[in-house]
Amino acid sequence: MPTYEFTCDKCGSTIDVFRGMYQANDPVKCECGEMMRRVFTVPGAIQVKGPGTDDARRKKAEDQLIGRKVKRAKELKAKGKVPMDAIIKLEDKDIQD
Repeated sequence: MPTYEFTCDKCGSTIDVFRGMYQANDPVKCECGEMMRRVFTVPGAIQVKGPGTDDARRKKAEDQLIGRKVKRAKELKAKGKVPMDAIIKLEDKDIQD
């Protein structure tokens, strides 16, 4: 249900009113007795999180890439070959056997 903000010009109080769109412009009376006016505000951005969102997919891809790098670093360490371009900044615990 939409939220509408109303403010009182007399006392300056502000309230948020939850009501249907068809009631958006219905009058609201302030505690001081004056009628409040509706303030038009920009709605906040909606952020969706979960397994199917772009953020979740990006995080999964990053985790997979890091996993491949750790696996490759372990293989190179086992062979005793660590070329300069294969050095990865990871915590010691990540590349230890």
